[in-house]
Order: sequence, then C-alpha cells, then structure tokens
Amino acid sequence: MTGAQLKAIRQDLQWTRERLARFLGVSPVCLAQLERGTRPIGDRTARMMRILSMIYRLVSAGRRLAR
Repeated sequence: MTGAQLKAIRQDLQWTRERLARFLGVSPVCLAQLERGTRPIGDRTARMMRILSMIYRLVSAGRRLAR
C-alpha cells in the first residue's frame, strides 16, 4: 500500500489522522510522513496496514450491499 492509498482510505473512512495513527501504533506526525511517502514503512506498521486494508474492503463491501 502506498502513502497515497493510505491517505485515501483514511479519508474515505472519515478517520482523523490521530485515529488512524492510534490504530497503526504510530504518532500523527509519523502517519503524515507515511502518507507523503517520506518515511519508510516498518514491519509492524506494514502488518497493521494490511489489517486496515482488510477492514476497508469489508466496510466497502458492506456499503455496496446497503445501497
């Protein structure tokens, strides 16, 4: 997942940077750097991003079914 994709997911879920940072276990400043692509993604953060991606797919599927 790229930083741009991470930001797009955050915005689509309407999560604040602080909320997503807490979920990922990083600071809001670190999250901003990840979104801009100026900070490398560590192993733990990469695992949490994969979990976020799965959650996002489930939420998106639920939205489609609710229409």
